[in-house]
Amino acid sequence: MGRMLTLWRQWAFTVWLCVAVGLAIVCPMPAATGGVLHSEWTTKLGISVIFFLLGLSLPLRQLMSGFRPLRLHVYVLLWNFLLFAVVVSGVLLASSDWLLPEFKLGFWVLAMMPTTIASAVTFTSLSGGHTANAIFSTVLSNVLAVFLFPVLAAVYLSVEASVSVPLLPLLGKLTLLVILPLLLGQGVRRVFRSVAESLSPYQKRISSWIILFIVHVAFANGVQSGVLDRLSFVQLIQVLGVVCAVLMLTSVLVWWSCGWLRFNPEQRVAAFFSASQKSLATGVPLTTAVLASVSLEMDSALLLMPIILFHPLQLILAGVLSPIFAKWHQPRPE
Repeated sequence: MGRMLTLWRQWAFTVWLCVAVGLAIVCPMPAATGGVLHSEWTTKLGISVIFFLLGLSLPLRQLMSGFRPLRLHVYVLLWNFLLFAVVVSGVLLASSDWLLPEFKLGFWVLAMMPTTIASAVTFTSLSGGHTANAIFSTVLSNVLAVFLFPVLAAVYLSVEASVSVPLLPLLGKLTLLVILPLLLGQGVRRVFRSVAESLSPYQKRISSWIILFIVHVAFANGVQSGVLDRLSFVQLIQVLGVVCAVLMLTSVLVWWSCGWLRFNPEQRVAAFFSASQKSLATGVPLTTAVLASVSLEMDSALLLMPIILFHPLQLILAGVLSPIFAKWHQPRPE
């Protein structure tokens, strides 16, 4: 019973993600354009709530215990926002002839996303890694993504997708949607610390349900527009194959390159999980906010497909590697 409960806690979000997509395919109308659940402000309000709760739950003073070594956090950020994109560009170069344009853009969006917080920290702890380092790196990545993601997305859309993206208006809209709620949440935490700490345990649960709603709306609109009906089984297998290739190649390169910086075993485990994973929780709201601010004629359901597939696969890989890492750095008996 305990084992089943642990498995459910680990996979509950992925199960509900499948349910959200399935409901959108079977019954899209309530959440699609014109439906009772669809409004110009529902998704935007959900995004603001997510980042308000993120600000409310960030214990910035406690994070400083994982600040050292600085090179570990620089390494993680380089992988999150630069080297991951290099891997994606190499994989897309080999598959660009048969991959849909929406999927290509989705992989670039995946490359620009920050790392996870909950799963990276959890698997670092299960593997006997340096948990404080993982907490500092993952939180830093997600906070910086609020500022870096819109800039990177604007540059990419302007250069690769031939979409004119006025950066200042985009940043202005995202300031209202993302940055102000984040700062407001942090301000409430400083003034009403006891209230913030009592609400923090609910942050992940509420944010997860909002993300499920955003994904459901995206797929409902995809079904209503007929885009998903035109998607073949072969195309799904193709995008899944590219996701697997990106995940495996990135994981191997991250673990291999960790050795260059001579981290101790605990730091190396923290660096691996923080550098190789991508956050659905922060990435989907940021992507949705950017798409809502620009005129891009692409279906958001297809664009989100790479990160939706990447999310459970990275959890599976982390679950396989965690006990291996835990045994790897344990001291061996004489």
